[in-house]
Amino acid sequence: MKKIISYVLLMVTMVPMATVLTSCGDDEPETPNSPIVGTWRSNDVGEGWSTWVVFREDGTGLMADGKIDLSRLDDFGEFVSYTYNEEDQTVHVNLYDEDWSFQLQSITDDYFITDLGDDDAYFRFTRQTSPQASALIETSGQISKERVGEHIKYYVESHSGSCYFDITPVIFWHENLPPLTLKSATAKYDPIEFDVTGDNSCTLSVYYSANHTSIEKRSTIELRFANADNSVSLIYPITIHQKPAY
Repeated sequence: MKKIISYVLLMVTMVPMATVLTSCGDDEPETPNSPIVGTWRSNDVGEGWSTWVVFREDGTGLMADGKIDLSRLDDFGEFVSYTYNEEDQTVHVNLYDEDWSFQLQSITDDYFITDLGDDDAYFRFTRQTSPQASALIETSGQISKERVGEHIKYYVESHSGSCYFDITPVIFWHENLPPLTLKSATAKYDPIEFDVTGDNSCTLSVYYSANHTSIEKRSTIELRFANADNSVSLIYPITIHQKPAY
């Protein structure tokens, strides 16, 4: 099933820039405040996936598709801006340098329901009461990745080489919180050499020696992030599979 972010950008009617500029006139509230400010999650995408939306009081926000527990992000976007018209319950968002809008069908303190397309598909977003964290991952070097069901597997060849992971931890919450920084990195299972530079974002550099066996090697590097007041923490394991030599 398509995730909601891609669905919105394909199905929702685009909002001309003039409309967005007009909304900044006298009728627009000074801040896009209640009732939409908050952190929301929809599980209506099904199959163990959810969509998270964050509306901050300053008119910025986040949107992401991922596992229901956010153990993996599948798509991520940060709003340049959004506005909310409380009179007709319409939200205008700039995401991926595109302007679009959607209308809330109903909203309470606990949830809102919106129609995001032309096929009568309705999505219920529930207000979240605590922050969640996940990480954005970009890879480079001698590495390939494969999606196996709900998981991403990283593969390297049997000969020696190196690969790199650029990791940015993200907190999904509408209030200001100290950012997540790297606290520790621990290797488990088959031994592998690595080092980490930076704390938020950070780069994990992995160096692996040749595998001379007929058995696939598997190494996991467990990264632990936390913020300054320990209100949010994140343990993010990255598992690397090294192919057998024959």
